[in-house]
Amino acid sequence: MQYISIEGAAPGESFAVDNFHIKRADSSYFRSDVCSELITNGNAELDQTSIHPYPVHAADRWHGSLIVQKESNNQFFHLSGRQYDWSTFRVDLSQDCMFPQQEYMFSLKARSSAAAIKYETRFVFYTKKDDGSNKDEWNSISINNDCIAGANQWAECTASVTLSDPKIFEAHSIFVDIRTLDAADEKADMDFDDLSFKFATGPAGSFVVEASGVNGCWTAGSKVLLTSDTIKFEDDTVATIESVQDRGDGTVALTFQEDLSPRSSAEDDFPIEIALLERNVKFESDNTEGHDQGGHLIVVHTKDVAQMIDGVELFKFGQRGNLGRYVSFLMVTNILSLN
Repeated sequence: MQYISIEGAAPGESFAVDNFHIKRADSSYFRSDVCSELITNGNAELDQTSIHPYPVHAADRWHGSLIVQKESNNQFFHLSGRQYDWSTFRVDLSQDCMFPQQEYMFSLKARSSAAAIKYETRFVFYTKKDDGSNKDEWNSISINNDCIAGANQWAECTASVTLSDPKIFEAHSIFVDIRTLDAADEKADMDFDDLSFKFATGPAGSFVVEASGVNGCWTAGSKVLLTSDTIKFEDDTVATIESVQDRGDGTVALTFQEDLSPRSSAEDDFPIEIALLERNVKFESDNTEGHDQGGHLIVVHTKDVAQMIDGVELFKFGQRGNLGRYVSFLMVTNILSLN
């Protein structure tokens, strides 16, 4: 259902409407480069004659009103009539710009008409529920939960979001908004300006690692583990090698069949490690009677000679209760490595 309403008049006031007309938005609202900057009119400056905030809008017209206001030479969005922590603005984003592992930067300026307000910025998408019902499943990614709307002064908040959740690409609606974090602030008026949701970087093209132990040993089709680059262990990834290219400087470039987000480098706070999950040679015990009577491997009596077992997977090895019946080096003085 579509309808038109006129808001703002106090109870008991009367007003007249004259020369009412509807027209198409100016062509400046419809850019061809929308995927490089997904928010059009984020600074509220495109129309100098109207208070309408298009294409930014109030998330719920029954609990908030969003208009464009002007102060000195600057136009901005003014949100009033808020009733809940989720009484907010909303900016719908183009799904044609959403691809796996792309990273976007979101930023805005905000201020409060009273005390400073803490809020979180969110990336939200609606998908159909798995049970096939007609109801939508609401999904939210907190982009930044430590933003501050200044008390009568502008404060900027910037954060990034990487499109890694598979459900994003099944969504029928995607947008960004904010949510205030203190119940005492849920009815305060808020102003917003310079909204931006801008493409930052695409999937990682390749991962550069030291050639030692990789070049000549790791091959296309092998599975590897990329450890988490955050404080969350579940942010690790298993990927399949597509190619291993020698760069000629003591490093190799690994490319993968999957789209992977850019990861950290050795200089970052959480540098990742890449571990090969497969081996070129596999020794497997043929024991089928239990998990405690597997095979064993012993290297014995090799004095002053470096021992190295590389590229080998040992599966079902070890015998419970039998000393040395696992993988052991007996009377060996120089063990180089076991990989």
